[in-house]
Amino acid sequence: MLEADNEGTKEIDSKMLVITDFSSIVQKSSQMKQMSTAFEEKSRNLLLSTELSLLKRKQMADDKHYKIMQLIIEERKIGMLEKEPTIEMGKLKAATKREGRKIGMLEKKDNQNGENSKLKPNGSI
Repeated sequence: MLEADNEGTKEIDSKMLVITDFSSIVQKSSQMKQMSTAFEEKSRNLLLSTELSLLKRKQMADDKHYKIMQLIIEERKIGMLEKEPTIEMGKLKAATKREGRKIGMLEKKDNQNGENSKLKPNGSI
């Protein structure tokens, strides 16, 4: 009988060992799932952070390009404004020359008309 009790105890002990091992496997499996979930979340966060960083860099590059283009446009405007007085002066000089020519032509015409009025119908003075 003692032997039967001893065998029963061994059987119970081995079942307890299996249960204990199974319990530790379940516990380790649960820990692994938690670690895996944490790793996936960290990976996702790192990926999002990297994407955000890249987007920020692109936005900064775009902003820099935009500001450079604005500066170029402003420089061109200033250049045009600087040329405007010179152009206006040229226009005024040309208009003055035209007016001077008109006056000269009118004076010449008046002189010719005055001389013609002094002439007698036969062409003598």
